[in-house]
Amino acid sequence: MLGETEAIARDRAEYLDSLVDPELVLASNSSLMGIDLDRKLREEAAAPELVGSQGVQGTLDRMSQTAAASGRSFAETVRRPRDLFTGTAAGIADAMEDWLVSGACDGFVLPPTVYPGTFEDVARLLVPELQKRGLFRREYAGRTLRENLRDPG
Repeated sequence: MLGETEAIARDRAEYLDSLVDPELVLASNSSLMGIDLDRKLREEAAAPELVGSQGVQGTLDRMSQTAAASGRSFAETVRRPRDLFTGTAAGIADAMEDWLVSGACDGFVLPPTVYPGTFEDVARLLVPELQKRGLFRREYAGRTLRENLRDPG
């Protein structure tokens, strides 16, 4: 959640959090993982026993770690949306740069929290900051999107 100031970003994030229906988040997480988390939570107390699939297990591990770090139960955590990067472009660029430099990731997927506002804020605020740091390209090899998807350069 980007903002021109920390306060603006925090206010936007708090507003979005106030709109969240925990049962819809649980349903969404269930759908994404291909399991009925609500049923599993009623049947089993411990999250790591929910599923054997490696991909799903990784997501469950992340949710368990998030629960432990936040002091919430696993059941509460699967009913909350993922935490957002929240702050100014410089602050979010700092976090992204740290993750990239430390090898914690090799790129980012930025799903919109508000459509199309998230994309507008990223293009207007974050991309120029990342370009200043040499972390986002300024030019493309091809003239069209199709050319750049075929050969990202």
